[in-house]
Amino acid sequence: MATTRPYYSTETKTAVVAEILSGATVADVATQRRILERTIRKWIAK
Repeated sequence: MATTRPYYSTETKTAVVAEILSGATVADVATQRRILERTIRKWIAK
């Protein structure tokens, strides 16, 4: 059975990156929003 990847809107991505840039840690935001850390790190790199 195939699994589908979650879709994150541009607004969600922007909000997550803004939280990190304002001082939150990637680990904290990932835990709170249930998003993988590596996904968030990719968003930051872009």
